[in-house]
Amino acid sequence: PTQQGVLSGEDYNPQVERHHLEALVRDGSGWIEHDSRTQESESTNGKYSEYKAPRPIRTHAREIDAVLSDVRICDPAVGSGAFPVGMMQEIVQARQVLDTYIDDEIEREAYPLKRHAIQHSLHGVDIDPSAIDIAQLRLWLSLVVDEEDFEDIRPLPNLRYKFVQGDALQKIERSFFNNEQEAQLHALMEEFVSTAHPSEKERLQEQIDEHLSELLGDGQFDFGLYFGTVFKEQDGFDVVIGNPPYVTAGNLTDQQKDALKGYEIYKKSADYCTYFVERGMNLLRPDGQLAYIIKNKWLRARYGNKLRRWLKSRELTEIIDFKDLPVFQGVIAYPCIFRGVN
Repeated sequence: PTQQGVLSGEDYNPQVERHHLEALVRDGSGWIEHDSRTQESESTNGKYSEYKAPRPIRTHAREIDAVLSDVRICDPAVGSGAFPVGMMQEIVQARQVLDTYIDDEIEREAYPLKRHAIQHSLHGVDIDPSAIDIAQLRLWLSLVVDEEDFEDIRPLPNLRYKFVQGDALQKIERSFFNNEQEAQLHALMEEFVSTAHPSEKERLQEQIDEHLSELLGDGQFDFGLYFGTVFKEQDGFDVVIGNPPYVTAGNLTDQQKDALKGYEIYKKSADYCTYFVERGMNLLRPDGQLAYIIKNKWLRARYGNKLRRWLKSRELTEIIDFKDLPVFQGVIAYPCIFRGVN
């Protein structure tokens, strides 16, 4: 068929392309009411009708939904949690649109979809413990607002080991880890997320913290330990997003600079946020996607030479340089949007 969105034969095998998925995210919420009426009319009259959703989306709705339900996302400089909350909302909205074209009797409301995304998909790290507290609270509030049955409300997910206080740029020598103990740790963490009983929660937390202390030492952080299931199941995150801190090299101590020498892009004069590019790309699974709002100085500054050369061996999807435009009201930031593929 030449007209997208019109049913016209059993031999048509559509492929889902990028522009179809973009339409789902951007326009999908406007399809539901119209396409629901269209489906009802078809079942009543037996006639084909026009849909707003592209046919590939309707045909592969179940497969797209399965991918969205299993996506793994990390913000390594999570701050107040704005990016994970935004990603959760996009995932939930897209899955509710897809539900229109999935022939199931179960109607999926926002609450269980949000809960699943929070427990399974979202991860965050920040060096500031108060930021982690705010991010967790923000996620919990975004979930509770959609709870309709307050007489039988389920306990909120335990996010202590999903949103973690730690230095995302810290590098740990993993060859020293005990693989058996690491596997036990990850099993306990999976159990902890959905545990509701206070005494059981306390017991699990004590065991987890003991394993972490033995493997890492106090105050240390490692992505592979805290988010081990992600790396075991798919060798990294599907998406890394964030707005890394805009800290200049002049505001870093000599000790902080020395800790960054293990990075391939290391330059003593480099802004702090540039190291999050290398770290973020290395957290991705093969073909995973990175998207940052980051300072644009590395695009032109001499210290950015190493990073620019390092990125040549990777696939860059998009760089939008805002130069000196006042993107953030009342703040002089000079940001750019950077997107890449591992």
